[in-house]
Amino acid sequence: MDTRSPAPHLAQASADDGRGPRPLRVAPARRQRRPAIVLVGLLLILVGAAVTAQLFLQVGGRTAVLAVARPVTAGHPITGQDLTEVRISVDPALRAVPASERSRVIGQVATVDLLPRSLLTREALATASIPGAGQAIVGVALKAGQMPSALKAGDHVMLVLTPPAGSGGTAAPAGPAGREGRVLVEDAEVFDLRQAETDQATVASVVVARGEAADVARAQATGQVSLVLVAAPS
Repeated sequence: MDTRSPAPHLAQASADDGRGPRPLRVAPARRQRRPAIVLVGLLLILVGAAVTAQLFLQVGGRTAVLAVARPVTAGHPITGQDLTEVRISVDPALRAVPASERSRVIGQVATVDLLPRSLLTREALATASIPGAGQAIVGVALKAGQMPSALKAGDHVMLVLTPPAGSGGTAAPAGPAGREGRVLVEDAEVFDLRQAETDQATVASVVVARGEAADVARAQATGQVSLVLVAAPS
């Protein structure tokens, strides 16, 4: 007779038979983390934020406006080659012209001398052409002593009738005699100044009233016109 105790597995089986089968427990599967992918994602986020911040520093808060590309003399129309575009933080008080208005600016007249690398402002533009209605532009050839050395375009001048050289101080009859103080034009505006190619004279283009143009043209033909710098009318 075998007196050995039953094997443990048999005893367990007998116990199970008495209480029924035990339910099986399935352990949840562990998620496999991929640290390399997470790290790459974080790096991409950081790089994107840095690029966005850099772009904001470069163009954020800045406006595209018009600037002067080459010199433009007061009274002359503005062409496309005279303009360039820059981006700046604009002060509203400056009244800079937006780059989107480039086509509207072309053809307008500069009211002051425009210098390269300067911003274009609305005060420097005029839509009226020069000469305007009732005006004329007369060219006057001037030599040393017949004009101030600091004269420039946009200045206001008085045109004075002077005697020609060698006349002994007597004005030539070509000039309009009888004007008070031998003044041809009380107030005229200098439109342009250029050096003559044939001699040392300076040719000044001045804007005068249409009725005064003939007298000025006759006097300048004999070298009898001098320009005197005066204050602009208020």
